[in-house]
Amino acid sequence: MFEHAVKNKINLTRDDKKSDFYIAFGISKAFTYPVGVLITSILKNNKDIKISFHIFIDNKIDDKELSRFKELIKFYNTDIIIYEIDNSEFLNLDDKEFTVAAYYRFAIPYQLKDLTNEYLYIDADMVAIRDLKDYLNIDLKDNIAAVVDDFILDKKGNPILLADNKKYFNSGMMYIDLKKWVEYKVSEKCIEILREINKFPEKN
Repeated sequence: MFEHAVKNKINLTRDDKKSDFYIAFGISKAFTYPVGVLITSILKNNKDIKISFHIFIDNKIDDKELSRFKELIKFYNTDIIIYEIDNSEFLNLDDKEFTVAAYYRFAIPYQLKDLTNEYLYIDADMVAIRDLKDYLNIDLKDNIAAVVDDFILDKKGNPILLADNKKYFNSGMMYIDLKKWVEYKVSEKCIEILREINKFPEKN
């Protein structure tokens, strides 16, 4: 199903040089401008590496927003590829807490698997304040992804891990091994769990 989730792809490429790093986003149409801000902040802090950005969006992108991405291509050594998603592939999923765009991260590996071995997934409500060179040196070894424990801050600003008896992590930022993700069918297993939740919703 994930190979066919894209109904249209727009490739904005400055040149044919292979990228050093790949970043993907899953967004609703309302987040087109914020993801542009995030991309700009990443480019400003990483001028010496070529980054390929992959934006998965829940609707046809507006011409005005598309022209802004074209302007970024003119000023930076980068690629931006926009994937307009067919949401029918994500029907019958639990959507009480998330927009449908949150589930695009399940389709992303199948669209990027022939381009790179690893990529960084980031939620669009962030801003980069430094370079991403540390990611170039991450060795995932036998792990499917590198993630960060989810936490809240106490009154003094110190992190408190959530539900320390369970394994929670922040899915808004993941560095992923594409081959292992696909090999172990992570997307399919997540979809299966979500559909199972919909069959047996919690009683209010």
